[in-house]
Amino acid sequence: MRAIAYIRVSTEEQATAGASVEAQRTALRRYADANGITIIAEHADLGVSSSVRFESRPAGRAAIAALVTKDPTQRADALLIIAVDRLFRDTREGLEFFDWATPRKIAVLSLREQIDSRTASGRMMLTMTLATGEYERRVISERTKAALAQRAAEGRVTGEIPYGCTARDERDAQGRVVARYLERDPATWRVREHVVGLYRNGLPDGTRVGFGKLSLHLRFEERLPAPRGGGWWSKATLKSMHDTHDRLAQLPFAEAATTATT
Repeated sequence: MRAIAYIRVSTEEQATAGASVEAQRTALRRYADANGITIIAEHADLGVSSSVRFESRPAGRAAIAALVTKDPTQRADALLIIAVDRLFRDTREGLEFFDWATPRKIAVLSLREQIDSRTASGRMMLTMTLATGEYERRVISERTKAALAQRAAEGRVTGEIPYGCTARDERDAQGRVVARYLERDPATWRVREHVVGLYRNGLPDGTRVGFGKLSLHLRFEERLPAPRGGGWWSKATLKSMHDTHDRLAQLPFAEAATTATT
């Protein structure tokens, strides 16, 4: 059997034991030697997320080309991988690929799961692996969102500090920061309230506007500096301010002595 060895690592995995390029390469070569498989080419996607479709990755395209080339000296009849998640993390995409590969007699061999897509049991295991992987990702995503929502409800900093707010550090006995909490900044909160009020209640002449026209008003009529400097208030910034304003309005005001200067 002639095979293409395919390797993928995402940016954060490159330094992780068991997921590095060299670790995958070594495992694939050992497997090929032990099973009479000839690796005719190796293609590696470095720093490529699994969210990118296989055929859209540089090495993925090269691997597919080697599987379908009409040149018998360059053609392979198998794709050798360390694990199914190197190829896909989406069930539908994975099954679509195997529906394409099966009638062309292209095999996929996965070391970790011991899957050989040429067999009925291998196809069953493949389907289960894809479905399980997608389920695990969805569960992790839901837990992460729930944790972030809980932290936000507690007023804890979960990302970029919103305009109109400042952060208060909570420290332990050794002076180490153990948590950061959002508070309203008295100076910039007044500006935030004004901007959100213009969208909700209308301009001074009573005209109701969307985020686009509000941006123009703030820039050319009020000449109000944007949160990151300059005069341009993006529609995304204005929408985010509106959508989070009522929740943030429940936060306490920062004490004057700890309020960040602006």
